[in-house]
Amino acid sequence: ELRQEFPVGEVFSYSNSGFVLAGHVVAKISGLTFEELVKQRVLDPLEMKNSAFLPWDVMTHRFALGHYIRDGVPFVSNETGLDRGMIPCGGMWSSVRDQLVLARYALSGEHPGEGQPLDESTRLLMQKPQRPAAMMFEEVGLGWLLTRYGTTQVVRHGGNVSNLQVSEFMTVPEKNFAVTVLTNALGGGIGKKIVDWCMANLTELPTPASLDVVEPEPAAVDAVLGKYQAGSLTMTVAPGDEGIGIRMGSAQDLGEYEDIVWPPAIPIAFLNDRDFAARADTTRALGRFVTDDTGRAVMLEFGGRTAKRVA
Repeated sequence: ELRQEFPVGEVFSYSNSGFVLAGHVVAKISGLTFEELVKQRVLDPLEMKNSAFLPWDVMTHRFALGHYIRDGVPFVSNETGLDRGMIPCGGMWSSVRDQLVLARYALSGEHPGEGQPLDESTRLLMQKPQRPAAMMFEEVGLGWLLTRYGTTQVVRHGGNVSNLQVSEFMTVPEKNFAVTVLTNALGGGIGKKIVDWCMANLTELPTPASLDVVEPEPAAVDAVLGKYQAGSLTMTVAPGDEGIGIRMGSAQDLGEYEDIVWPPAIPIAFLNDRDFAARADTTRALGRFVTDDTGRAVMLEFGGRTAKRVA
């Protein structure tokens, strides 16, 4: 009964609801629950024994509780950040070792167990570009997000569960390399720092050079200020102490998820009238404004989502 935001195929916008629907479809087709299906088709063949979905399975392992920070003080969260219905979009608890087994399979098809989770052609197809993506990604595969580190193709898909559990998962097919970072809090950007260190020191890829920054005309700034909405997320572009910034938050009360604390605004630097980077990291574009014929922004690509401007 929800309205359709865009005609099918018009734009890409990362959607948790899309993964939830896909999970529902494969469960119906298989006659299993989503958790049973993934265990049988993926976790067991790959011998990923430290990965689970449901609380009564997770509690048999050592696991890290999510944390949030309020007024500079860290607290343990009493929430998992997802209910069961949303498990297909990021509800698996895992370990670094298990994640690297999955990464090895994604890179080479190698795995320790018996049977193949996927046909080899499907494994490779998932990593091929299907269409242009919304910034900060260039293209999207089937489940995978495709971008570049400098000029080198990377295939990745980390995640963020309600700002309580945040992960990085990146593979570099050209180097047969993968890195995963699992954290139980938002803030500090430790995942990105570890990934960047690995890229510079283990893959020996050159550090991306800073992009040229421009000082936009006042009219160009005025044309992008405002609020943009993508599903239940609101992105606010507004002046701040460090210049223009973007802040992501919830468009509605999250109800039972009381521990979710949204991060502060990210100060941005313009690369031209449309594209921008984080002021703290100008080595890569962070997002893009989509403008109409008058130059006024009507949509915002940010975090892989396409958000429409709202009044």
